[in-house]
Amino acid sequence: MRLGVALFTQERVPALGVIKQVELGDLKGSNGAYRYDQKDAALDFIEVHERAGIYGLDDVVIRRLKKLGVTKSPSAIKADVGINKVHLSLKMSGAGKSSLINHQTRSGFIKIFGAETDAFQILDAEVLKYVKCRRDGFITEDVGLDKREAMGLFISDSFRHAFRRIFDYFVFEGTVGWGASKFPAESVLSFGNPLDPRTWSLYQKSEFYEHCWPNLVFSLRRHGRPKFRVADEVWFLSTDDNNPKGQLSLRI
Repeated sequence: MRLGVALFTQERVPALGVIKQVELGDLKGSNGAYRYDQKDAALDFIEVHERAGIYGLDDVVIRRLKKLGVTKSPSAIKADVGINKVHLSLKMSGAGKSSLINHQTRSGFIKIFGAETDAFQILDAEVLKYVKCRRDGFITEDVGLDKREAMGLFISDSFRHAFRRIFDYFVFEGTVGWGASKFPAESVLSFGNPLDPRTWSLYQKSEFYEHCWPNLVFSLRRHGRPKFRVADEVWFLSTDDNNPKGQLSLRI
């Protein structure tokens, strides 16, 4: 909601300049789109911002946001917000790990990138190494930079080069279930505190991968009720309840 204050006051925001237009919600129409010449609409933003600051994001505030068209973007849309007609993906830092690839099966990667591509084959080889290291007890579920370097996992130059195609697709371009997004993200807006622009950093698509590389955390997990296929089985890690973990998660 800090965007609403900046929109109304026409202040210069670090990394974004002067905010003249904000689009929120599904990005498909006028609902949730606010411009500087719509000052009354911007005042609605400020009202909700003040209520959130006083009471927190309770149910009343959330209902008010929905009436204003401020909702979470659908899964088919990679951009979370439009600022000055630039579509941005929002990533929060400093509060847990932000997800970049959300529990994807092996067959999902094959569907998007093809089984014969360098991007998939190199990823597949690394995940199989990860599975062996897990089974042998050398690593636990999450593998960050220290373990990546110590075990030689997800760290080689060849992997770094090939994996960028996969990284860029899931962060900016599309999903497995929906394919290419009608609203891909052009850049990433990372923030520590959404209400404090001093914590905001803007990353172009060309630079976000290198920014994230040292902080990438890989893991195999199980989320929801995945529809596993035969092609997924080589990634399976057995669990006590016989529900295999076989979905790759990537976080920063």
